[in-house]
Amino acid sequence: MRSLLKEHLTDDFQYFSLTTDMWTSRVMDSFISLTVHYVTTEFDLVSYTLEVSSFPGKHTGVRIAAKICNMMREWDLDISRVAKLVRDNGSNIVKACDDLDVEHFGCMAHSLHLVVSGALSKYHKDVCEMDEESENCDDVAEIEEGEEMWVEDIENELEAIACLEKELEEIGVPSIDVVEDDNMPDTSVDHDVQRAVDLETDDSLDDGLLDGCLSARATAKLMNAMKKAMNATRAHVARFRKIVHYFRHSAKGKDKLKALQTDAEPLTVINDVATRWNSTHQMIRRLLVLKPVVLKFLEFIRTSRGKEDFSDVNMARPTGEMWFTIECLDKLLVSFNGMTEVLSGDSYPTITLAFPCLRLLERRLKSSNIFTKVARSHLGEHYYAVVLKQMHLVRRLLVLLLKKRFKDIPLDVKYCCLLDPQFANGEFLSPTEREEGALFLEDEAIRLTGANVAPSEHNTSFLEDSDDEPDFAKVALYFDQCKLLEKSKSVNKAKSKRRKKLDGGLKWWKDNASDFPLLAPVARKFFGIVATSVPSERCFSRAGNAITAQRNRLTGEHVRDILFLH
Repeated sequence: MRSLLKEHLTDDFQYFSLTTDMWTSRVMDSFISLTVHYVTTEFDLVSYTLEVSSFPGKHTGVRIAAKICNMMREWDLDISRVAKLVRDNGSNIVKACDDLDVEHFGCMAHSLHLVVSGALSKYHKDVCEMDEESENCDDVAEIEEGEEMWVEDIENELEAIACLEKELEEIGVPSIDVVEDDNMPDTSVDHDVQRAVDLETDDSLDDGLLDGCLSARATAKLMNAMKKAMNATRAHVARFRKIVHYFRHSAKGKDKLKALQTDAEPLTVINDVATRWNSTHQMIRRLLVLKPVVLKFLEFIRTSRGKEDFSDVNMARPTGEMWFTIECLDKLLVSFNGMTEVLSGDSYPTITLAFPCLRLLERRLKSSNIFTKVARSHLGEHYYAVVLKQMHLVRRLLVLLLKKRFKDIPLDVKYCCLLDPQFANGEFLSPTEREEGALFLEDEAIRLTGANVAPSEHNTSFLEDSDDEPDFAKVALYFDQCKLLEKSKSVNKAKSKRRKKLDGGLKWWKDNASDFPLLAPVARKFFGIVATSVPSERCFSRAGNAITAQRNRLTGEHVRDILFLH
C-alpha cells in the first residue's frame, strides 16, 4: 500500500505542506509523525498520515531535522516543493526546520493556546505541578463525545509557556516593577495612563505598549495594572481548581455531586491541564454549568448529616466575586476555543482562515461590551465595579499577548486569505494591507509561471494592464468578480452561514479555476497548507488508543503500520 501511495503522490501535486509533531506514549516510547496535505488539479483537498515513526534518544534540532529528511526521502518528497512545514513552537523543531532550509511556521492553535496558558499559569513551577497532578489521575480531562484533545511534547510545552512568561517582563522596559519617585515629572502621557488604568474600558494607550510610544514609567504603570488584575484572576481560578481537584480525587464526593443532579446522565467536573488545549476554559464552563449543584453540595456538608458524611472536607464556598470573575473569563476564553476549533478542521482549507480568525479574535477581545450579559446578574453588588475593572484589564492583557505572539506572522500566511472569495474584499485587512496583499498574489502568480520577473514594487498599481503579460489581467478580474459576487443574494446568504460554509472557497475555485489560469496554481498551493499541526496530533490520539498498558509490547514498526492503515 505504501508503494501505491508513493506513486500516487509523485504525480498528484505541484506543492504540498507537511505537519510534524512528537509524542511520548504511556510506556515512555517516543514517536515523531509526518502528514502531507495538498490540493489536486481538480481542487480536492487531500491529506495522508505518512509516518508515525519511533524516535528514541534526545529530541535535538539536528536529530529531528535528520529524521524528517529521512522520512521525506522514504516517500520521495522533494523538499523544494514544500509550501510550508507546520510545527509546534519548541526551539528544537524550529532549529530543525531552519536546518532543513524549509518554509515553516508555528501551529496557529498551539500559539493561541500559549497566549491563554502563559497568562493563566502563574509560574513555570506551577505548570509542572499541574502536569504532575494530571499524571496521577487517569481521567483528568473528561472528553465529551465528538471532542478531541491533544497533548504536546511536555518539555517543549513548558519551555514555550516559560518564554511567554518572560515576555510579560520584557514588554516596553527592562523591568516592570516601578519605584515611585516624587521627583519624577508627572507628564501628560503618565496622566493619561493613570486615567486608562482607572477607567474600565479605555484601551486608547494599549497599542503603545508594543510600538514603544509610551515612556518607561507609563509602560510600567499600565503593565503592572494588567498583571495585578491577571494575578487576581489566577488566584480565583486556583480556588476553583482546588474544588475540581477534590471531586476528581474523591469517589465519595463525585458520587454525591452526581446524586444531587436530576439529569439522566449527570455531569462531573473537568480538570484543566496546562499542556492540554482549552482545558482551562472547559473546566470553567463545566463549573458554571454545575454551579447550582456545587453550591448545593457546599450547603450539604455544613448540615449535621453532611458534617458526619464529609468530616474530612474543609472546602470554602466561592464568593460572588469569584463566580463573577470566572463568568467574565469564560466570555474571554470562548473566542479562543472557537478559533481553535475552526483552524483545526481537516475537511476544508484552513490557512486562508488563519489571519481573518486572528483579526476577528482581536476585535472581539477589544469589545468593551464583552461582559455586558454576565454583568447584569451582578449589578448592584459591592464587588461589581472592582471585578469589572479587573476583567477589562485582563481582556486588554490578552489582546496584548495575542498581538505580541502573532506580530511576526509570515506575509504569505497573512495575505493568502485574499484567495478565498469570502475574504477577497479585504474586510480583515487595512487599506495598505489590501494593496500589499494584491501585489503579493501578483508576484506569486508570476513566480509560479516560471517567469523571470522581479517582485512588484508597492507603488505599482495592481490593476494596470501589462502588454507583456496579457493574461495576467485576469488576476485583477478575480477581485472584480468577487466584488460582484459580494453584492449577490446568494453570497450574502452564504456569508450569514459562513461557519457552515468553510469549504466554500475551495468549491468556488473548483468551478472557476479555468477562468483564472495564472491565479489557480497559487490557490492550489495555499489551499493545501494547513493552519495547525492538529493532523499530526490526531494521529497521536489514535496512537494512544493503540499503545495501552495492555498492549505495551508493540514495536515501533507495528505502531507505524497500524496507524498507516488507519
